[in-house]
Amino acid sequence: MAKVYAVDADKNDMKQFFQGLVLGAALMYGYLYHSAGLLARLQNWFGYIAGQYREDRHSQEAEKALQGFLLRRDLRLMDEESTRG
Repeated sequence: MAKVYAVDADKNDMKQFFQGLVLGAALMYGYLYHSAGLLARLQNWFGYIAGQYREDRHSQEAEKALQGFLLRRDLRLMDEESTRG
């Protein structure tokens, strides 16, 4: 008579499970111990790119054209409403 197990897993399934476990542990370690530097570099890069965009002639012309149409206050309120759902 065949035995009935609660989990029907073969050798290949266990191999995939342990590969996922090791990969997940490695990714979590990397995130916890090395992500702060990466996030700081990304923030600096985004700040640099945003500064270049604000200095662009087309960006300044667009800002002048939209002056009075959408104020920063309106943009902030629109952002708050979009985050509320």
